[in-house]
This record gives sequence, C-alpha cells and structure tokens, in this order.
Amino acid sequence: MSATENFDDTTVCRLDTQRKVVEPCSIVIFGASGDLTARKLIPALYHLFKDKQLPPAFRIIGFARREKTDESFRAELRTALDQFSRTKPVDDKVWTEFATNIVYCMGDLTDSAAYQKLEQRLTSFGNPALRNNLLFYLAISPSQFGEAVEELHKAALLKPPGPGGWQRIVVEKPIGHDLASAHALNSELTRYAHEQQVFRID
Repeated sequence: MSATENFDDTTVCRLDTQRKVVEPCSIVIFGASGDLTARKLIPALYHLFKDKQLPPAFRIIGFARREKTDESFRAELRTALDQFSRTKPVDDKVWTEFATNIVYCMGDLTDSAAYQKLEQRLTSFGNPALRNNLLFYLAISPSQFGEAVEELHKAALLKPPGPGGWQRIVVEKPIGHDLASAHALNSELTRYAHEQQVFRID
C-alpha cells in the first residue's frame, strides 16, 4: 500500500509514538473577537510559548468582523490574559516576545475578498512555511463551518494533503445536535478538507 493510499484510508488507525518536529506555521483564529479566544485560546498559546513548545517561527492571526489594529487586538488579549492565565502574574518579558507574533485581519466570513486579504497577510510574513503551514481554528458557530471551509478552499488557503505545506481545521462541539445533523456538518467540513485534516474537540 502506498503512502497516499494509506493516508486516504480513513478506516486505518495510526499510532505514532515518535515525537514530531515542530514546524513553523500560522494559526488563524476565526471568531477572534469571541470569548473562547480571550479565555482559552490565547492563554493556552501563551503558555505553550512560555514553555518553548511553539516553533521558533510562528504567527497567530485573529480574523473577525470588528475593526481593530494589531496593537489594539494585542492590548485586548493582554487584558484577558491577566484575568484568565493559569499562572499569575503574567511575565511581561514573555508576553512582549509572544505578542510580536500576533496580528489581526478584519473580515467577514461571508466575504470572499476577506479571504484574499487574509492570504495577502500570510504572504507578507515573507516565510513560505508561515504561508503554507496553516492551522484554522473555527471559533465560530457550527452553522458557519461549511462556508468558512469553502471560502478557504476558493482562496487556495486549504488544499488537499500533499507536498508544499499542510493545513488543518480545528472545530469544537457541538458537532450537530443529533446523528443526522452531525453527519451533515461533517459532510460540509470534508467537502473541501480531507478527513485527516479535520480535528474535532469535545
């Protein structure tokens, strides 16, 4: 069985006990103005950075409709971190280093032009890995998952697995409200993303 065939077989269980090399990447948070980002995501990423668990080159891009600058977005996140960090007080030196990697991209999930703007922001980092190794955290309503994934595909930000980088989609529950709606939601996610690119958090 070839590597590609093995990857495409979603019935195969893969257990990899080897530690993987942490690669440069960009983490795009959709719904970056929401409570989940402030309370959970940024504090978790801050602690990963503090513990040297993030790659040496990375970016965190907040994507949401509200008008903000990079600086105002960082200030909001710092205020939230002071409140929700599991270690207090927040280390000012670590935060300053961490925050230089955080930027903001204003855009509406339903606007194709916003995804082109996002693509331009990713390209502006000047590191191909930061443009091509992408984690999309959908901190948005499940009803918006399908449209977001489709727009990412149309903007060439979400591609089938292969050489030249990787992309991942992360979603949190609820994954539907019953079996039928869960199947429907999964069908929307995997219309443009391979099953192995989708990570679901319960």
